[in-house]
Amino acid sequence: MPRYAEFLPDMELVGRNVIASSFDGESKLEANLHEFARSWVERPKFAAQYKQLTNEKFIDELTTRAGIVPGAEERAAWIDKLSKAEMTRAEVLLALVNNRQFVEKEEIRSQVLLHYFGYLHRNPDDAPDQDLTGFNFWVKEVEVSGDPGRLARGFMASGENKTGKQ
Repeated sequence: MPRYAEFLPDMELVGRNVIASSFDGESKLEANLHEFARSWVERPKFAAQYKQLTNEKFIDELTTRAGIVPGAEERAAWIDKLSKAEMTRAEVLLALVNNRQFVEKEEIRSQVLLHYFGYLHRNPDDAPDQDLTGFNFWVKEVEVSGDPGRLARGFMASGENKTGKQ
């Protein structure tokens, strides 16, 4: 799970020079995402864990940690493209996070985390919570209700809300 202090500069990179609804906003965002992925795979923590792995082990480790099981053809295609240098590891990482299984698995958790960042300006396990009880509550709440709008209403009403729009 990303941490708030790390997330802010990463979002600045991804959003750099992107103007919503502009004719080139989408292409700038896409270019920024590729730059972000390139920088991500070069980060010391990521490189220490994955740099020395074979392409097969890289794919298997990434998908296992992401909690998804790619189809045999998809896995083989990623490995083949890496081996032929038709894709970089950064591009595979982007493909994985855009994978339908991964998006569906992480969508609600991501929404809840973004509400913590946007409204409370903190990590879900920071004080006053000290653990992920509140985070898990909101994930379950959205899963059960099917209403992600509950997040915004709940976080806006929070006494912790730092947006000043209560």
